[in-house]
Amino acid sequence: MSMEDIKIIKMIPDKPYATNCDIGIYDEMNGKDRKRCTIKMEYSKYDITQLIEKGLGYEDVVEYYEDWIYRTIRRYLCYEWECNEGYEEVVNILKENIKKYFE
Repeated sequence: MSMEDIKIIKMIPDKPYATNCDIGIYDEMNGKDRKRCTIKMEYSKYDITQLIEKGLGYEDVVEYYEDWIYRTIRRYLCYEWECNEGYEEVVNILKENIKKYFE
């Protein structure tokens, strides 16, 4: 796969709520950010409890969501992608909001 087949994006999360967070997905075109889509990352008690009941631990749930984020954005963009800004912030929002289910 060449670099031309990989889209470089950045993620800008909205203010997170107790059960979800909207994440804006941007790429660059002609030197300006272009919004491509928005995804909603939902991490309600119901969502997390379902994963725990399947036997997933804290790290497994984080990995599950990271995979979900990747696949969801890939589906919208129709490209493999890499994030150069905002990914860590999104994962930290997730971790902060799900840790209470594992304490």
